[in-house]
Amino acid sequence: MVNSSQSDPIHRILCPIDFSPTSEKAFAYATRIARHSGGTIVLFHAFDVPDSWSAGGRIDEVDQELKNKLLSISADSADLKIERVAHGGPAGPVICWVAQEQKCDLMVIGTHGRLGISHLLLGSVAEYCVRHAPCPVLTVRNRSDAELPLEEPEFYIPMPPVM
Repeated sequence: MVNSSQSDPIHRILCPIDFSPTSEKAFAYATRIARHSGGTIVLFHAFDVPDSWSAGGRIDEVDQELKNKLLSISADSADLKIERVAHGGPAGPVICWVAQEQKCDLMVIGTHGRLGISHLLLGSVAEYCVRHAPCPVLTVRNRSDAELPLEEPEFYIPMPPVM
């Protein structure tokens, strides 16, 4: 039996963006999903809190350059609903909190696919979100055309389709 929450329509799609080609590809996926579901994309950017902000004070005005960058990202369809949000703080926790506060049904996030020591040193915002988000997370990797195809697994045993 299918859980009703698994079959509910997707109304709100959080798409964190860092303005990289990978996050732009994630936005393209979010756009396709929103078109099919009739949902709204919540385009989100987490930014480092400037040193000039005091611990007690809060500046509600987001940097104009950041606003312009968020506004410049648009879909090729005028009827697609996009909300733009920015929030200061550490990316992973802030993204997951925004997903909760915006009542998102799905998160579509780009991953840079770092491996080895660079992954250990830099961490992964996408991995953090997969572990902590209050909604399902779709990760999108920007594979280069020069990347070699995957090799066949060593112990792969082909089976006929199960009917």
